[in-house]
Formats: sequence, structure tokens, C-alpha cells
Amino acid sequence: MKFIQIHHPKKLLTKFTSKDIILSAEHHAETGVANTGSMVVKNTAWSHAFLSRWWLNYDHSLHHDQIYFDRLYKSLSLEERAAHIAILPTAQLNSVPPAMLFQRAAHRVLHLMGESSALRKEAFRRAWSTVCDAHATPHRDKGAMEETSSAGAGTAAG
Repeated sequence: MKFIQIHHPKKLLTKFTSKDIILSAEHHAETGVANTGSMVVKNTAWSHAFLSRWWLNYDHSLHHDQIYFDRLYKSLSLEERAAHIAILPTAQLNSVPPAMLFQRAAHRVLHLMGESSALRKEAFRRAWSTVCDAHATPHRDKGAMEETSSAGAGTAAG
């Protein structure tokens, strides 16, 4: 499998204009092809057919979707794979698991697969604050917004 490193998101889409599906590699022992947590899918007849086959041909009670994606991918001819699917290095559109150990500043996507809801919530809170700070946009958490709304309502009524 040949990987292509893309450092800018816009280059990703221009580099692979002929591909129907773009995703990152997975190095998990059970699957080993691609991580379906983050994908770019072009709206084409081929993509619709592939996604339909993927959805309809896997037993949702036995395995997770990634195993069946990998099985379907492996069932395609080498020519069909090359024509329609681009598989990028793991950290290009995804995270190297566990992300909390391997995530780097240069990685453009943080995928917290298998992490707790509390960790996901805290990661999102910090990311949101960082984005807002970078754009000099005032931000408040939900509690601060409710306090502000209550204070404003009390002032208006008084």
C-alpha cells in the first residue's frame, strides 16, 4: 500500500479529485486497512454503491463497521481500489490510537476513538476555547451563559 503525505487540507481535495473515497490507514491488528472514523466521500454513483454494499453486507451485531469496510475493500480488484479509494497515512485524516499518547501538533484531526465521554468533553472544551481565543471571540461555557442571561433578565425586570 503506497501512502501520500498531504500537509494542507485544501491540497488533499485537489490532489485526489478522481477518488471517490479518501481515508487514513489503520494499523490495528484486526483490521489493518483503513480507519473509518474520518472519511471524505465524494457524492458519486460509485460511492453510493460502495456505501450501500458496506452497510447492507455487515452484521451490525457481530462486528464494528471498520471490519466490514476492510473486508469489502479487500474484495475489490486492485484496479478498482486504485481508481476509487485513496488511503493516506494514519495521522492524515485520523489519529494514531490511543490519541492521548500519539497526537501531535502537526496532526490535523483528533479522533478520540474508544475514549471516555468525560475525556472527549474536556478535549472539545479545550479545543473550543483555543479556537475562540485564536479568533479573539469571547466565549463562555453554558453555565456562564445562563448566569449572564439570568442577570440580564433580573436587571430588565427591575
